[in-house]
Amino acid sequence: PQYQTSAAYAEQQERQHHQTEFHKNATHVQTAANRQQQNSGQNLQQEYIIEQQAPQQDLMYE
Repeated sequence: PQYQTSAAYAEQQERQHHQTEFHKNATHVQTAANRQQQNSGQNLQQEYIIEQQAPQQDLMYE
């Protein structure tokens, strides 16, 4: 792995933490959505989650 400054490392850890929190929240929202609507609602929720993840993943690969 490349050498990282402590600032860059801290930023990465912070980003990872936010991503983890987002996954927890998204899982909770999806569980609620599944209880209410199995099919179309669930598909929309999954698309929303994927769109939310994409920008963060782009940052991680820079």
